[in-house]
Amino acid sequence: MTIAALIDMPYQLQRAEDDLTIILAADAADHPALPRDEVGDLCGAPSTRITVDASAISQVNSVLIGWLVRLAAAAGPGRVMITNLAPRARAMFLRMRLDQLLIIL
Repeated sequence: MTIAALIDMPYQLQRAEDDLTIILAADAADHPALPRDEVGDLCGAPSTRITVDASAISQVNSVLIGWLVRLAAAAGPGRVMITNLAPRARAMFLRMRLDQLLIIL
């Protein structure tokens, strides 16, 4: 049994053929399930493109960044893009050089 079966996850999933969109909830960075999430289960086939919609996120912390790094590592190079980051969060991601791991739009 996965953790997703036990606890509501801080995101919604939308699938369409080879595309997966992960829509983060406003409280994703502070959600107790995020650090334990089995992100490899989300990645799907190697052809799956993953878009993380961060439009509801008002804060970014190490838990959320760790989850994104684990997701990108599990998915493989160039498969994960993050969209709709707030300007301050985008600047933080660029300072941390996360653009080397994620496509930041």
